[in-house]
Amino acid sequence: MPLSRAGLAIAALGLTAGAARAACTVSTQAVAFGTYSPSSDIATDSVGGVTVTCAGLVQVNVTYTILIGGGTWGTVNDRRLGSGTARLRYQLYADLGRQTVWGDGTQGTQVIQRQTLLALLNSGANHPIYGRLFASQNVPPGTYADTLQVLVIY
Repeated sequence: MPLSRAGLAIAALGLTAGAARAACTVSTQAVAFGTYSPSSDIATDSVGGVTVTCAGLVQVNVTYTILIGGGTWGTVNDRRLGSGTARLRYQLYADLGRQTVWGDGTQGTQVIQRQTLLALLNSGANHPIYGRLFASQNVPPGTYADTLQVLVIY
């Protein structure tokens, strides 16, 4: 049975408007599914992440919201990895149980909202992204990938 490689690259975009006394940066860790077997009836799970680090000069509460777009070939509710014209369905979740779809707040998806207290120091938080590549998808061998936009509003 042919095996396919599947991965997901996450591109980060941070907004710099909205917080007068804080500056935040965003970094991401890709969700890499590894080798996928089309004949397997078990989903392939993986974990990536989004790290938000904020710095301030005075003590201030910073609230930020993290949104993840639908990707190159899908929507927030129906994400796809692509290889040429072939597609593999996957989804991203905000929880370990993979019940809460992490998206942009549309189509029944959720966004992540957090608050952090800055007191003359940097404050950073990692937010895991729980990925699932759905089982039993008959696709040809190849390298499957997607690129998503991660938006942090603070």
